[in-house]
Amino acid sequence: MSALPHALALLLLLVLPRETHAATITGTPASDAILVGETVTIDVDLVLDASEVASVLELKLDLDGLDSVVKLDDVSTDFVFCQSWSGLKDGSVVDSNATVSCTSENEGGTRLSASLSVTGLGLGLFRILLGPGSFAQQDTETFPFIEDLPLDPSPGTVISSVAVVPEPGAGAMTGLGLAALAMLRRRVASER
Repeated sequence: MSALPHALALLLLLVLPRETHAATITGTPASDAILVGETVTIDVDLVLDASEVASVLELKLDLDGLDSVVKLDDVSTDFVFCQSWSGLKDGSVVDSNATVSCTSENEGGTRLSASLSVTGLGLGLFRILLGPGSFAQQDTETFPFIEDLPLDPSPGTVISSVAVVPEPGAGAMTGLGLAALAMLRRRVASER
């Protein structure tokens, strides 16, 4: 009797349509935490499902903590590269928003990659969020001749973060200083 609900649940999973995402966006920092003054590289990839081909990819990133927690060091041509693509390749950062895009002439590409190099300025958390308006599109044979491919995750999702932390010795020095002040205060109080 108890096997019947499990069989029904399995049947529903097989029959009901599931939402699939044609493109997955990930962010991978070289390190999850850096010291103030250290530099870290963060790789961001928009990867299409193996069954999809696309003519246009654009990835918009919201950089939370830029200029207060970290500064962006590298916005050179190495900032964006597109594998197996020909045609326009572009990458730019304006204020705290980064945009990388590719336009393919031969629909042979499956990946849009960006590399951000940041240096810690002050203590805090630097986050990269998927910006609104990110998309991957493919050509179709019928009107309107282009179709948006669903992305995962949704806009606003944090796809990578790096914590800027104090040097380990800084905490010990602060503790020693506070202990010395406490001893001095106790000594002055006992002399009264």
